[in-house]
Amino acid sequence: MGQGRLRRHSGEHPRASATQVLDPRTGERVAKLRGQELLAWVDNERLIAWDIAPGGGEYENRLVLVGIGSKETISLSGARTPKDHSSKRWEPIFARG
Repeated sequence: MGQGRLRRHSGEHPRASATQVLDPRTGERVAKLRGQELLAWVDNERLIAWDIAPGGGEYENRLVLVGIGSKETISLSGARTPKDHSSKRWEPIFARG
């Protein structure tokens, strides 16, 4: 699925913490996944996303692994906090091997 047959669509409300995966040919929703913003496909069923950290606010986000057809969310990083908004704030970089 991650091979260009589906596209991501972030929700309108940032606190909703839900993102959609749409079929680009029809525009129909294929899946609704947890996360503020989908960043990269891992394989045909899983994606890496930013999501609100448990107990955190909109700007306290962490990287998570989410999957189509799965309710499980796997944390991949600690949370970035509002105090991290500086020139030294880290951003993920993804590479294909």
